[in-house]
This record gives sequence, structure tokens and C-alpha cells, in this order.
Amino acid sequence: MKRLIPLCWLFFVGMFSASAIAGVVPGTTGIPNNPVTQPNSKAFGNSLGEWMGIYWRQFLAGNLANGKVVNLKNVALLPQTCDVPPCTFNIQVKPGTALVLPLVAWLGFGPEDVLPDEWWGDPNKIFAEATLDGLPIAQPNAAYYTGVVDFDPPIPFDPGDGNIVQVAVHQSIGVVIKPLTPGVHKLVLHSEIIEAGAVFDNTWNITVVPAGKK
Repeated sequence: MKRLIPLCWLFFVGMFSASAIAGVVPGTTGIPNNPVTQPNSKAFGNSLGEWMGIYWRQFLAGNLANGKVVNLKNVALLPQTCDVPPCTFNIQVKPGTALVLPLVAWLGFGPEDVLPDEWWGDPNKIFAEATLDGLPIAQPNAAYYTGVVDFDPPIPFDPGDGNIVQVAVHQSIGVVIKPLTPGVHKLVLHSEIIEAGAVFDNTWNITVVPAGKK
């Protein structure tokens, strides 16, 4: 039996187009100084798919529970679940810290427990609307989809009912956000897996604090 683990789970959960011809880098929607790394790049030592795998391993280990941030050298994995959604997180990071976050995801329990690739980024199936400081990011969504990525070996996980399951694959639309300037930034997300009736809304208030300041 399939079990959905989208980001909205309550207690926890190269593409070219006409814009490229016009001189806009794919995935940026024409935003000057696009704040997210290119989806097909190896940013901060890993591909986007690899970062999503790192993220979900930390999540399934319980290290991102209760609004905790996982810091890995110069990269921070942002929390995405709270007891009473929609969630608002107040995050503080050091200058020079990149941020990693899945915007919408599916974790499966076997090689056949996946959602069709063509659904990801289709606004009638699975989509994410995210803004950083009021500007859209991760558009088009399909460019930021990682495909089906295996966990080898599968990862044991207790979804809260005491029955341990084995998470075997993950699919994600995610981002790696470049280090932000000192000050306060706001990341707002609305995403849906429509076939499952799953809706996810979160806000992250991210403060970048220079060394020596509080």
C-alpha cells in the first residue's frame, strides 16, 4: 500500500525554452541575480538530487524535527514541519551560508511507489509556488525536479504510529538558495500534490547575522 509523505504531512512531511533564446537563464524567470543555484549545477559540492537525498536522510533521522536547522559546513538544511501547520520558522544563519529545502516531495516505500515524472511541475498535478523577498523562485518547477532517486539501502522510519517502514525512494522539487546578504529575508511557500489532496504552506523568516552581532 502506498503512503504519502509530502511536505504537508502534518506532524512531521537542462530545460530550454523561448526565455533562453531571449537571454534568460533557464529556471530564473528573468530575475536579476537569481538567488537559487541552477538546477543542473553541482552547487556547494553536490547536485540538486544529491542535496535532496542528504536532506531526506537528515529528516528521516529526526534531525530536522521541531524547527531545528541542520548545519553542514557552509550549508543549512531548513526545517519544514511543525505541530500545527501552516508553519512559520524564524531562522538565524551566518553570512556565507547556502540554504537547502525541498518545496514539494514524495517518499516511496519501493521502486514502484512513485508518482509519474510528467506530473512534477504540472499545475494540475504537482506544483510549488515559492517567493524569496517577494520574487518567485524555482520556476519553472519542472527544471527543479530531481526525478526518482533511490535510497540504497532503504531507510527505516517511524511515521508516528510505531510501525517502522522502509523508505526506498524520494522525488522532490527543491532548491539550493545562494548565501543571502546580511539582514532579514522572507521565504514563502505554497505547494500541492493535487491527486492526494495535499496542501502545504510555510513561511521562513531568515536572518543573516554578521559575525560578532546578535
